[in-house]
Amino acid sequence: MTKESYLKILRANLNNVPPYEADNIMQYYIEYFEEAGPANVDKVIAELGNPKQLAQRVTADYVIRDIESGNGNRTVKQKATNTWLLVLGIISSPIIALVAFVVAIVVLALIVSFFAVAVAFVVVAAVTFFAGVFTLFSSTGFGLLLIGLSLVFIALTIFMVLAAVGIIKLVELLIMFFAKRKIKK
Repeated sequence: MTKESYLKILRANLNNVPPYEADNIMQYYIEYFEEAGPANVDKVIAELGNPKQLAQRVTADYVIRDIESGNGNRTVKQKATNTWLLVLGIISSPIIALVAFVVAIVVLALIVSFFAVAVAFVVVAAVTFFAGVFTLFSSTGFGLLLIGLSLVFIALTIFMVLAAVGIIKLVELLIMFFAKRKIKK
């Protein structure tokens, strides 16, 4: 592979970073090749590795810096895209990709189930509350018990949502941790 073809592949795979950042990245690697000299092109290519994987690592590094900069104006879509880009940066080897895929499916199933249970608790709380209100007229004690039970279900709903959000934040921290370790290699 030539220096030009390597840089062309690298540039083609930097489509997930802003154009100005891609230009900076390309300038860095062009200078890197130039400093090594024409005689060391093969050595530099071997050192940098696959240009597609290098682009993934560089993109993941950019995303980490963006997240750490505290840019609070990111939308949910941008946060999800950033998380996905970090995952791609982490799973640049097939074995890690398989393990990450299985873990991602399990975590996603856990999060979805937490939200599903929370929705079920909301429905049960609403039904229990209205049943308690209507029962108040015939049996005050039982009506109050049902209303209290609906409050318990509301508390459980809040707990389930907070647990799901906590899992999401934990996953984000783990992705950041592994992405930083992967990029340092």
